[in-house]
Amino acid sequence: MLKMNKWVLGLAGTALVFGCCFFYLRQWESNAEITHFLKRVDAKVNLPWMVGKPTSVMTVTDCKRDVNNPDFWIAHGGGLGDFLYTNSREAVLDSLQRGYKYIELDILVTSDGHLVGGHDWPLVRDLVGLADGQDCPLSRAELLACRSSWKYTLLFAEDICRLLEENPQMILVTDKVQDFDLLVREIPYVDRMVVEAFDSLNYLAALRAGVKNVALTVYSAQNLMQAQKYKLHGLVMHAHDLEENPDIVELATQLHKEGCCIMVHGAPTCDDVAFARKYLGRCVSRIYTNTWSPQDPPPGLLLSE
Repeated sequence: MLKMNKWVLGLAGTALVFGCCFFYLRQWESNAEITHFLKRVDAKVNLPWMVGKPTSVMTVTDCKRDVNNPDFWIAHGGGLGDFLYTNSREAVLDSLQRGYKYIELDILVTSDGHLVGGHDWPLVRDLVGLADGQDCPLSRAELLACRSSWKYTLLFAEDICRLLEENPQMILVTDKVQDFDLLVREIPYVDRMVVEAFDSLNYLAALRAGVKNVALTVYSAQNLMQAQKYKLHGLVMHAHDLEENPDIVELATQLHKEGCCIMVHGAPTCDDVAFARKYLGRCVSRIYTNTWSPQDPPPGLLLSE
């Protein structure tokens, strides 16, 4: 009888979902809206069982609460100082020299469908010597043709793979590229990669592409409650949300204690010693920084037990 009741409830739930779909589909004329709605239903149904268990990449070693612990810091845009936002080979090598383990690279897609490190196309065009301010992608061949004018060494997918191979401690963190199939195909180091997804639909798409470490961008207390409900292992949020909303601080603290890796960005706030002192190790697991490094952490910063 119990099995029969569960079967009936499951059937009723399925009928309710499809009934809702039919109701809303009758309201909408736009195919784009219909597709988006169906994707949201897909995410709500499938996300809970696809999340899986956290890997060591998404685990913050709180047993090592030394501020020199590389688990606490992410090199933003590849590196610091002159290398900030260059997403270049020089930036990554400098960050590795400074003791970073987690290195964020913005990755763009060229006009012919390949990956290249870059914060945005106007900046990439400037780095390769064009400096025309145009916000449109170049092809791989066009980028290579400018090689003699490069200010820093661009990183194509094979160059990033080589850096990962030569530096086994390195973990790649990336956010801009949302073609996850292309990302996994050109940089198949899924065990050593953290990918930011901007919503639950992209989160599910990243998992389906084979990405093992996905961090969802959250913007509100409601987003954090959803992350807690689905037991997500990684989140990305902006520093000002913590500073402005005590409810977010409370929820983030709970999630951090439950083992969720919360990564926070937002210069110049993240580079403020007071911010790190207030939040790091309590409700913030890792900070994207333009200033500090594992070898040169904020002066006088102590993490309490």
